[in-house]
Formats: sequence, C-alpha cells, structure tokens
Amino acid sequence: MNASTPWLSIHQPCGKKVSPTVATLRAGSSGCSYCGGALIDAEDAIELMLTNGYEPLVAYPGADSKWKSTHLACGNEISPRLTNVKRGEAGCMYCSGLVPVSESEALELFVSKGFLPQEPFRGTHYPWTSIHKICGKTISPRFKAVRSGLSGCKYCSGNKVDEEDAVALFLSKGLKPLEPFTYTHNPWKSLHIQCGRETSPRYADVAHNNGGCKFCATKGFDLNGPADIYLITSDKFGAHKIGIAGATTRRLQVHKRHGWEVWKTLRFVKGEDAYSIEQELISWMREELYLPPYLSPEVMPQGGWTETVEADEIELHEIWRKVMLLAKAKRDTD
Repeated sequence: MNASTPWLSIHQPCGKKVSPTVATLRAGSSGCSYCGGALIDAEDAIELMLTNGYEPLVAYPGADSKWKSTHLACGNEISPRLTNVKRGEAGCMYCSGLVPVSESEALELFVSKGFLPQEPFRGTHYPWTSIHKICGKTISPRFKAVRSGLSGCKYCSGNKVDEEDAVALFLSKGLKPLEPFTYTHNPWKSLHIQCGRETSPRYADVAHNNGGCKFCATKGFDLNGPADIYLITSDKFGAHKIGIAGATTRRLQVHKRHGWEVWKTLRFVKGEDAYSIEQELISWMREELYLPPYLSPEVMPQGGWTETVEADEIELHEIWRKVMLLAKAKRDTD
C-alpha cells in the first residue's frame, strides 16, 4: 500500500464507507464522495426526492438516470433525474403545462374544484373565465394554477371585493362609506353612524373584525397626544403582544404586574400614528402570516388578548422589524 492506494474507511461526520487515498487527503480533499456531493446512496436519494415532492416508483437508478416517480402535487407520473432535483432544476411537465390538455380534461378539473367555465378552453396558460359555484362570482383562474392547488376564488379568499359587497359589510358594522371603494387594504373614508365621526378603516381590517371607528375603539387613548407602540413577551404564557399606550399612562406597568416583559417601545408624537401602525401590524400577522390571537380574555383580565401571537410561531425581532418598516413608511408619506 502506498499514498495512492484507496483505503476503505468510515467517514465519521456522515458515517458512510469511502475509500480515500492518503495523497488526496494530503492535498486537502475531504476524502468523502458523499459529503462532496459526488455520490449519494439510495436511502438518501429517496429522502431527497420525497423532500422535493417526488415519490419514487422504482429502485434508485443512479443520480444521472431518469427515475420514474409520482409528482405528489399533481399525481402524475414523471421521470426526473436526481442530479436535476438536487440543483432545483427538475420540474413537472404536467404542472408546467408542457403536456397538451384537452378541453374535456380541463372542464372535469374545473368542475371538480367548483368552477363553471363560461368560455371555450384556450390552453393551460390562459385565464379561463368561470363562475365560482360557492359565491357566484366570475373569476378567471388558469388551468395550471388550479391543478397545482395554487388557485382559488379571490373573492372568497378576501383578496378581491365587489363595491356592493364592501358597502354592505361596512353598513352592517355601522360604517357609512363617504367615497367610492378602491381596494381592500386602502383606508376607506366613512362615517361611524353611532358616534357621528369620520374615520378611515380598511376593508380588510373590518372584514376580520380588527378595524372600525378609531375614536370609539380607543376610548381613553389620546389620538392627538404622544404615545408608544410596544412589544412585550411572556415566557409564562408563551406569547408575544403588540400594543399602544399613551405616553403618560400606566398601561405597560399593568402588563408588567401580570408577568409580561417589555422588549421594545417606539415613541410617536401623535397617538393616531401609533394606532395606525398597530392596526397594520395586526392585519399583517392575521392576514399574511395567518397567526390568530393566541391568548384568551380569561388569561389576560387586563385586556389586550386580541393582539397576542404564539411565541413559537414568530420571533420578537421579526415583529419589531415590521414595526420599524411601517414606521418608516409612515414618516415617508407624512
């Protein structure tokens, strides 16, 4: 045996059997073809395929050979190469729309998903005008998106709203719109019928019971005076909470007495700005991150449970980063 002779060994970091040479190790090589990416065993190959959404149907043929598998997203049989999967270059020809689809096949899929097409099928990449059976609205999803499970009804999801429906919702909440409806996330100037004041809640907030009349919702809070937006956390409850407090109030002290720790605060000259950012932040957590209120009124007798989130679901610094981004955007527009 000499420095160029392969030497059967077990690579301790990965536990694989390899045969490096002394010469290659002296040259700085790790000596492990598995860790270097040149080799992969069948067990690891199957795990990699499953992680990327492919279920192998036959034994592992090698990294550069076609591997008959089921694409779990659409259920069709395809044959990607493991090398391409590792590089993120593998795809499904069915989901990508490269395989021709007949109108009857497309119609069957759309009907099964609750869509009733209203025009001839033009192809997988084209919007297909349809009526959503559940809500009766006309939408135009694409075949490939529906088959991949990525497309639904934008009305039912709340991403789009007819002005008639938007007005009906606001009136049901005691808000009378004073201008035409534009977009779900834009402030909508309205009259709060109960107190007679003008306010501008966003449709998305009202629809999720997060918004309404800022004057009635903030009784005891001075919208014109200085105020803090704060982020507090509780190991005991496993929760974080965002909130606002007047600069001269003892709101934070109350939370501290109940075991909460203050993580960050940010002072605003006008409480109205702090309130606006708090509402935007709550909408972000509820609508974009899908994080519901974590605690209950019983756990927080001092109030504020609707602004809580589970600590395991989001880091404090991530919440505060969003606060700072919203504050910057607020300053830039003022």
